[in-house]
Amino acid sequence: MDDENPPCGTGDAACRHWSVHNIPAGVASLGAGQDLSEISGVTEGENYSGGVGCAGLRPPARHTYKLTLYALREGMPGMPAKAALTRSQFESEYGRFILGQATLTGAFTPAG
Repeated sequence: MDDENPPCGTGDAACRHWSVHNIPAGVASLGAGQDLSEISGVTEGENYSGGVGCAGLRPPARHTYKLTLYALREGMPGMPAKAALTRSQFESEYGRFILGQATLTGAFTPAG
């Protein structure tokens, strides 16, 4: 999930809010608050603040977030923990393994 609103850039310069890698093909959903370490092989990437896991949504003004899910072909190498890739960087580096993808776009406006 990344954010391309200022002060973030677009494409490779987007702010990485959350990434989850190596989700097994048999996993059909992830539940709210689910402990991802319970799923064998799953790793989370580094977010824009240098932490691991979801950086959360705390913008000072309205921001649009894009969450993309990729269907990948067999043989793709597993992603290491703390991988630091935006959507565009992942697509550039691993495009030959992408069978399909879906992007959910949502906006968050802080109260006040």
